[in-house]
Amino acid sequence: MRRLTALLKGLAGFVTLAILTVLLVSLFSRASGSQQRPNQAAGVAAAIETATQPAFQSPVQTPIGPTAQMPTPTQTPADRTFQSPVQTPVPSLAPWPTPTPTPELGLLELVRDAAISPDGHQVLFVSQQSTGEKEDVFALSLDSDQVRPFLQRGGEIRPKRVDWSPDGRTVAMATWTDPWTEVGSYHDIYLADAQGSGLLNLTASLDEIIQEFAWSPDSQSIACITVPKDSMNPDNLWVCRVNTQECVRFAVRAFMLSGGGMGYLAWAPDSSKLAVGYEMQIAVGRLALVDLAAGTTGLLPQPADYGPPDPLWFPDGSRIAFFATRLERLAEPDFWIMTAQGQELHKVAELRYPEAAFRSVSLPQWLSDDRIAFYWEEAIWSMRADGSELERLTPREMTPSLLKAPSISRVGHRMAFVVREYPAGLLGQRISRIALLDLADKSLITK
Repeated sequence: MRRLTALLKGLAGFVTLAILTVLLVSLFSRASGSQQRPNQAAGVAAAIETATQPAFQSPVQTPIGPTAQMPTPTQTPADRTFQSPVQTPVPSLAPWPTPTPTPELGLLELVRDAAISPDGHQVLFVSQQSTGEKEDVFALSLDSDQVRPFLQRGGEIRPKRVDWSPDGRTVAMATWTDPWTEVGSYHDIYLADAQGSGLLNLTASLDEIIQEFAWSPDSQSIACITVPKDSMNPDNLWVCRVNTQECVRFAVRAFMLSGGGMGYLAWAPDSSKLAVGYEMQIAVGRLALVDLAAGTTGLLPQPADYGPPDPLWFPDGSRIAFFATRLERLAEPDFWIMTAQGQELHKVAELRYPEAAFRSVSLPQWLSDDRIAFYWEEAIWSMRADGSELERLTPREMTPSLLKAPSISRVGHRMAFVVREYPAGLLGQRISRIALLDLADKSLITK
């Protein structure tokens, strides 16, 4: 019991000593804390003052006082973001390369259409004196290689196409249409003699757009396919007499339905009849026969499911041939023949070409009594009347530009037409030249 009492007294003394120690430490901490508060307040005030200064100024580096100089913007890196673009030098750019100037093109580089005279001595062509000028008709002598204006009163009309009459005594010139009309149409047909004089308007009485025309073999008439300017009616067929300028209309359009239209003309060798290929309705072709003396029009047989035919009379007038294309085989035209009375229709040949690109045959004409020339796949071809010996007459690098069938001279047997070229140095500008093809030796030159 004594031991327990002594132990309790010792423990109480230890606790009392610990309490006294804690009280002394607490009193010492309060005294030292009251001495540090002024220093802490000063530090907080200094921090607030620093925060109100601009971010790019340093309190240590920038002296404050009446004699201190403010730093210039270039002395502080942060100020460079506020510099005006005028003050910041811009590196100079290399100049654009100067394009190669387009050379001025002349008469024999801006040819629109050409026709060789039946006697083979000259080529009439439609061209411009220079780029941007109005077209006119010029004559190229194949004997001297000299060029001269053809019309004695040049500049009165704006020609687009030129055609010699078969007898070589008269020239037909088709003029431009109004700007709103489609490409490939004409406003009027003017006539002049072989020396370029006696200019007159053959179609002055027709207030219609001329889509196609063709000389009669006897050189006395011109047949025209026209469209009324103020109507959506199908095309009209007119035959105009050269000596009287009288034009007579024939009722081919009575066979047409909505969407139809004429497109191809072929005179009989005796100039008494016309074969007319047309669309009865969209993509459905028919062939009409017009008897000029009787004033009648009838239909010739046509195979079903074919587009409009492009007809061609045989030189003796006994048969009619035509090229046509099936709707489901647009790249594979066929050649058909029948009698002039529309009997014995049969297919003679199927034209097949590995590189065909959906282009029909057009502009057929006779090269000789048994050989036909035509335009197909951007080239001029020929074949025999039985469909054999298909031959390409123009090279692959040459692209004919045809407004009509190429003209052929009786003397010299040369073919004249226009070809397109795209020289590398002319920035994509097209050049159009006269091409002359010798049908005897197949040699070809350009003027």
